[in-house]
Amino acid sequence: MNKNTLLAIVLSFTILIAWSIYMRKKSGPVKIDKTPPIFKGIKKVTPDYKNGYLKLKWDPAEDNLRIVYGVFISQTSEITQFNNPAYYTTNTSFIISDLDMSKNYYFAVRAIDQANNRDNNIKQIYLKSKYKDFNVSEKKVEYENKVAIYHFSTLGGRLKNIILKDYKTMDGKEQVNLLNYPKQVLSHYYPLDIKVYSSKDDNTILKINDQARYTSRKKGNKIFFSSVINKDLKIIKEYVFKENNYDFTLNIKLSSTAGYKSASDAYDRIAVKWQPTLGPVNKLDKYDNLVYAYYAEEKLEEEGKGGGCMGGKKTLNKIIIKRADNIKWICFHNRYFIAAIMPTEKYKIKETFFYSDGKNDIGGIISSIDNNKLRTQGVEYNYTIYAGPKIRATFKNNKQLSGLGKAISGRSFILPKKFVNAISSVFFEVLLFIYKFVKSYGLAIIIFTILIKIVLYPLTHKQFESMVKMQKIQPIITQVREQYKSDAQMMNKELMKVYKKYKVNPLGGCLPLLMQLPIFIAIWNMLQSAIELRTAPFLWIKSLAMPDTVGYIGTIPINILPIFMGVTMLYQQTMTGTGGASKQKSMMYFMPLIFLVMFWNMPSGLVLYWSVQNVLSIGQQLLIKKYQKVETGGETK
Repeated sequence: MNKNTLLAIVLSFTILIAWSIYMRKKSGPVKIDKTPPIFKGIKKVTPDYKNGYLKLKWDPAEDNLRIVYGVFISQTSEITQFNNPAYYTTNTSFIISDLDMSKNYYFAVRAIDQANNRDNNIKQIYLKSKYKDFNVSEKKVEYENKVAIYHFSTLGGRLKNIILKDYKTMDGKEQVNLLNYPKQVLSHYYPLDIKVYSSKDDNTILKINDQARYTSRKKGNKIFFSSVINKDLKIIKEYVFKENNYDFTLNIKLSSTAGYKSASDAYDRIAVKWQPTLGPVNKLDKYDNLVYAYYAEEKLEEEGKGGGCMGGKKTLNKIIIKRADNIKWICFHNRYFIAAIMPTEKYKIKETFFYSDGKNDIGGIISSIDNNKLRTQGVEYNYTIYAGPKIRATFKNNKQLSGLGKAISGRSFILPKKFVNAISSVFFEVLLFIYKFVKSYGLAIIIFTILIKIVLYPLTHKQFESMVKMQKIQPIITQVREQYKSDAQMMNKELMKVYKKYKVNPLGGCLPLLMQLPIFIAIWNMLQSAIELRTAPFLWIKSLAMPDTVGYIGTIPINILPIFMGVTMLYQQTMTGTGGASKQKSMMYFMPLIFLVMFWNMPSGLVLYWSVQNVLSIGQQLLIKKYQKVETGGETK
């Protein structure tokens, strides 16, 4: 190992350590304090059986540091483990809306300060259920077509499971269940729950928990659920399925069975929601984050984000309400799957809503009710529901679902998103075309990379030519710099003469590289969002959508492809090294390290593309270096 290489490595680690110290200082020093908070524990649990939620209250804890409260729940026995709370909050009260109100529970709250000190006063409250309406057993209704299996509940006439037949979990052990419920507690909150509001009700999202008992009936590709609520409102929910599609129709019919006592009792709006989440979300995948969005003016506007690369943070325990006449539909989506509620065009959305408590995510739409029409002839609402994988071809070939394709697009950084998405779509069609012949997405990516290299050959050839020329005239450049090191103006003037004499453009290696940037970003978006790669193996790689981890050193994953990519990039840098100042040489060695860190946990399909690009570039540079001649003062280099 030469001196420059050693210097580059030492410099790299120095920068990484300095950055870590800087970020730690930026977040603010944490006081060294081993004193636990003074906290009296949980004070009261108030159940609301009608609306299906519980409210916990306690007095604030005393401590010099910032306090967060951990909420613990146990259904079977007293709480004995206090390491993993079901919820966190900074408030002195908390509403839990995803419990089965027919069950008995133990509750406890523990105060935790910023130094991770925990209070010692563990007080538990036992709540015995008084919910008398749960005596009737819940019935399940199932419908199956060629792509999915749907499980419904007569409790609320709602969905409980959507099993996707053609998709398996990342470990390959079972089929994907699109409805991913929290494991800490049993939930009676299911998607396609509805709430009919009277004019005196508010829009409290936590009250949307339909506990009404529905009767069910199946007829062909239709399932009907019927119930009467509040003794005066009849609800019929009709689900209509297609044989080969992930989208289905939900028709809701409302009719009055009695008069109203006063105008204040009139029903004036209906809410349809999706909850609690959309799965499966892979916690090891930094790109797989759950996002709530609404579609308006041909754009998908994202409101709730969480996790993922630059995914931001969700606004917790706060209802987000959007009011706009031009909103067409809402959806939840993650990296590979999407669930959208799309009302018929004639029914305008009055409001959209979103809520997250860190465990559950709730989103939906609110539409107005014509109360006079409800009293006389009844009202009907029609929704198209899409719940399934993000498949480009499906969205492209279905006009009604075409807007869902907006949810597939990735990040465009400084480039126009529409432009990058258009390139990504073309590249994906090419990749699928190659796959039809080779039947391996890994081989398809390699062939695709070769094709991209051929198309970009004129650009990259000019780039490498310029780099090689710069390398061969480097002794002359060094000589000029030494000769005029005390006169910067004269040095630049003489350098320009050298560049002109040997027909070298000092920016010739950079400009072609910048022109390739849109192509790289488009390929990145294509590979990291393609559901076809989700469980696609290649050689030792289990999934081209995930890092190619082969083992661990402690908690650090060992990924082969990024290491290979870093080595090839380092070798490529040494081939084009300019032999200039030591700072330039250090940067030359530092760049592969930066890319190694950046690509370490990226999808292996993307790292495979970049690695093959490096190998092809090395071969191209060797050929250019062999056959290119540059005359330097009577000598041919």
